[in-house]
Amino acid sequence: MEELHDESLFSSYIKAHQLQNVFHKTLMLHVSLWRYQQGELICSKGDKREYMYLLVKGKLKIFTTTKEGKTFILCFKNPLEAIGDIEYVKQTDMVQSKLFQKYIC
Repeated sequence: MEELHDESLFSSYIKAHQLQNVFHKTLMLHVSLWRYQQGELICSKGDKREYMYLLVKGKLKIFTTTKEGKTFILCFKNPLEAIGDIEYVKQTDMVQSKLFQKYIC
């Protein structure tokens, strides 16, 4: 995972998804752009969640693993979808794992 400090790239995603109409200017000061490599876990089941993510490019696989070690794919996320929003609002641990398939959150 890598935080991107590219203001023009950040602005292009904000404009492309019309997020300037969604988030108040003061909230935008707390928004950042992160890049994940393919196959990299964004979070795992049981992780404490301090942030909410918006997928702006790429594809994300949401899955869970049973006690027996079997993995079940629950869904795929595509832009523009929220990740960890329910856990963030409820202040609970992550209930599923999120594996990055392609590019940027």
